[in-house]
Amino acid sequence: EWSPFVGGGAGLSYYKRSAPHGSSDGSGGEAFVTAGIEMMRTSHVGFVIALRADLPFYELEGRGGSTYTAPVSLGVALAFH
Repeated sequence: EWSPFVGGGAGLSYYKRSAPHGSSDGSGGEAFVTAGIEMMRTSHVGFVIALRADLPFYELEGRGGSTYTAPVSLGVALAFH
């Protein structure tokens, strides 16, 4: 048995990015969207694969100027119900 899902939300975040030419950081509000699938579901456990994109409402500031970064992550998990 399997079930697709989509979701989203809002929150506060802080990001720091390190690079050879210097680091940059920033904090503030953000929105996120996520989509995935839960499979091999039973009444107690399921296997989840999800893709999430974070969309900050701010730019990261550093010595080299400002840059916009939108992190994307892939999550794999066991979900216990």
